[in-house]
Order: sequence, then structure tokens, then C-alpha cells
Amino acid sequence: MRKCVSCKAILPFSEATQAFCPTCDLRWNASKSETCNECFKSALECICMPKKLSKAGALCLRKLVFYNKNKQNEAQSRIIYFLKRNKNRRAADFIAKELSGAIKKEADILEISDMSEQMIITWVPRTRKAKAEYGFDQSELVCKAIENLLGIPCVPLLIRKRGGREQKTLNRNERIKNAQNRFMVNSKITMPEDKVVLLFDDVVTTGASMSECVTLLRKNGVRAVICLTIAKN
Repeated sequence: MRKCVSCKAILPFSEATQAFCPTCDLRWNASKSETCNECFKSALECICMPKKLSKAGALCLRKLVFYNKNKQNEAQSRIIYFLKRNKNRRAADFIAKELSGAIKKEADILEISDMSEQMIITWVPRTRKAKAEYGFDQSELVCKAIENLLGIPCVPLLIRKRGGREQKTLNRNERIKNAQNRFMVNSKITMPEDKVVLLFDDVVTTGASMSECVTLLRKNGVRAVICLTIAKN
């Protein structure tokens, strides 16, 4: 049965492929108009990122919305929670479509004529505990949806090491310390030195995990890294 990922309302047959019901879709689109506190642009236009990401060598951080813990019952928060707990292709496809505009814009800026040949998409791996609990990695699911939509190869370039805690349970300083040395490159994969890598994570707060991954990719010869997320906290 097709339900809205936010309010759980049953979707009519004509809207069966949508993630939201019409009401929640309006709320989702309204959330995308919220502006950045630094550049005062909407989330879709904002390329601001945490200093750690900039120092690691990321080109930019593209996001769809800004996360606010006081709006946990709003559509922008509920789709994130839904994706974490449900291996739902409809929700992943929705996020892929929403991110596609930003990806195409970055490709134009870098004068990339063939995204399938000149780009690769990968993700910040989920903790082993969470992956074992839910049976999947939500970020991998979104990356595969982007592959299906835009033809950009989805490749597992990174592996999360054993140990560590879930970032969402930690404060800022704890997140930074917890993310240190938590990742390694996938030795079974040849690093795409001549390609632009899109790096996805569902939520970015301090940027600790993502910056560790960017650093690894850059140290292993990746030419450029563009970061993608659903929400910047």
C-alpha cells in the first residue's frame, strides 16, 4: 500500500509513485525556501559547508533543506527518519530526483559533458550496528537511485571500520573525535583518480564524518569531491 512517508496518508492510485501526499509535498517545498544563516540563500542555492569539509578539500556541499530539531514532525525531518528505517525505493527515488538538479548544475560548472563517464557517486557508510539492525544502508539506497536516474556509476569507495558510536547520539566535540580514523578506502575498488566523486550522506551536522571521507578520497588521488546531503543541520 502506498502511503505518504510523512503523515502516512494513503495515496491515490494517480499519486502512487510520489513520496508525499499533496499537503506534505507543499510543506516539503516550503522547507526548501528556508534560507542559510551565512549566505542568506535558499538550501537549493546554498553551497556553504562546515570548515572541516572545506579544509578537507571538498568543492561544495549541496543540500535540499536545512534540518531543525524543533521541526521533527515536519516533512523534511520525517522523510529522513523514514529512509533510515525503511528500505523504500520510492522515497530514495524522490530524493534522487530532488538532488538531480544540483548535480547537473555542478556538472555544468565543471564543464562535464558526460556524467556517466566523468563522475562517480559514493556514500558515507552507515555504522555496522545500524546496518545490522535495519538490514541496509539508506545512503547507498539513495546513491543507487541517482545511478538509475542519471547514469552516474554508484561505487562503494569507502568502508566504515568496526567500533565507534552513532553520530546522532553525540555532541559536537564528541562527533569530531568519534569520526577520526573511522573509515578506510575499499581495497577491492580502483580509486577513480581521473573522475569527480559525488559523496552523499543523508544529514550533515558538524561535517566530521564526511570530511574524514573527503580527506581519504583526496589522499588516494581523487581529483575533486562534491558533497551531497538531504539536510544540513
